[in-house]
Amino acid sequence: RPEELRPALEEAFRQSGPAIISVPVDYRENVKLTERLGKIVCTL
Repeated sequence: RPEELRPALEEAFRQSGPAIISVPVDYRENVKLTERLGKIVCTL
């Protein structure tokens, strides 16, 4: 959940060694981003 990310990051940065934070990713958003980026035209 988004509200859990900041506390998890703050705790990780307080550690003196490596920390692992598990973050689930909704890969359906990649398709939406690809579609938007595909519509961008840049003329040089």
